[in-house]
Amino acid sequence: MERTIAMEEQVALAVWLDHPRSARHLRRYGLVHYVSERFRYAVVYVERRRAPAVIRALRASRFVVRVEPSPYREAVEAIVNLNGEARDPAADEA
Repeated sequence: MERTIAMEEQVALAVWLDHPRSARHLRRYGLVHYVSERFRYAVVYVERRRAPAVIRALRASRFVVRVEPSPYREAVEAIVNLNGEARDPAADEA
């Protein structure tokens, strides 16, 4: 009997930091995907159901300047809505 593991949907958070060294503290909140030392921000992936609590916790942290959820999903949906229904590229070839 195979057991499947359901993966939670994740959301990306852009977290601006007071110093890039502070990025190591973000590991307790989720998966740290990218850290920009020059612009002092990090991209952290967290489970969608935990996102509001993580955002509140990060905003309360001393080393965090600003937290924003990524607008990627909404941008993709807006583009699909502008262009009409999403099409299957394989159907175009036939």
